[in-house]
Amino acid sequence: MRLLNATTWPLQFEVFYGNPPPYAILSHTWGSENEEVTFQDVRSRDRAGKSKLGYQKIKACCDRAVRDGLRYINSVELQEAIHSMFNWYKRSTICYAYLFDYAEASKWFTRGWTLQELIAPVKVLFYSRNWVSVGSKTELGDLILRQDLEHSSVAQRMSWASMRTTTRAEDIA
Repeated sequence: MRLLNATTWPLQFEVFYGNPPPYAILSHTWGSENEEVTFQDVRSRDRAGKSKLGYQKIKACCDRAVRDGLRYINSVELQEAIHSMFNWYKRSTICYAYLFDYAEASKWFTRGWTLQELIAPVKVLFYSRNWVSVGSKTELGDLILRQDLEHSSVAQRMSWASMRTTTRAEDIA
C-alpha cells in the first residue's frame, strides 16, 4: 500500500507491504480535472501541482491526521479498483469526508463512489470547506440516509446506491 507521510514537507509517498501502519483516508468529491492532484504532481520536483486546490485539500488532511495522532494518509487515486478502495476505507483508522460545497447539503451525499466511503470505515468525520467539523458518521448517519447504517441489509444499501449519481456508466448500481 502506498501512503503519504503526513509529517514530511514536501509530501512524500512510502510503500508498505503486508500490514500498513494506522492511517487516515480522505473522502471527497472531485473538483475540475486541472485542480486535482495526481500521483505525478506529488512526486514531481517542480511546484506546478502544489498550486492546485487539490494540493491544499491533501495538505489540510495531513495536518488533521497529525493532530489526531496519525502519521499517514491514503488519498486514493481515481484509477483504483472499487474493491480495493472499499478495503482501504474499511482498514483505515479514520476517514475524513471533505465537503467542499457544504452549507445545508453537499454533492458528496449524492455521489455513487462516496457511499462505500460512508459505509466501509468504522469512523467517519465530516469537515466543511475550511476544515471545520460538521459531525461524525454516528451523529449524521441516520440523517444522511434516513436509515440505520449499522443494521441495514445489502438490499437496502444497494437501493441507496441506485439513488446516487455517477459520471461513469459502469459505476451505476
